[in-house]
Amino acid sequence: MSETTIPPVVSHPIGQRLMDAFGKIADGITTLRVNTVVGTVDGKSAITITGGKITIDISTGVQEAASTVTNMLDGDCNAVFTKGFIDNPIYTTMHKQSVTDALAIRANTVEMLEKGVAAIKGLLAP
Repeated sequence: MSETTIPPVVSHPIGQRLMDAFGKIADGITTLRVNTVVGTVDGKSAITITGGKITIDISTGVQEAASTVTNMLDGDCNAVFTKGFIDNPIYTTMHKQSVTDALAIRANTVEMLEKGVAAIKGLLAP
């Protein structure tokens, strides 16, 4: 009797793309990123996204920025602020509101995902 070996999903080009997509989805679900930049932004190449990393090129002059990255699984939070950003209560309030908004959006997204999974389970149930 011969034995049949099934190759792993990632060995197929579509399987690898699917696994990569799942990795990006997992990162997007587990990592909450909020960036607030105040200043003049170069309109031609202001925002670039490479490998899921966001880069913002700002022009010279007075520029202020805040970035908060939170791992939603373990609660690890990394916050980076320019001194001028921290010293300006309007900027800090704006960034705090952006974080609050992002958390609300994340909660809605998780709720929609849960409903979607429940609907799929309902379709698959005998």
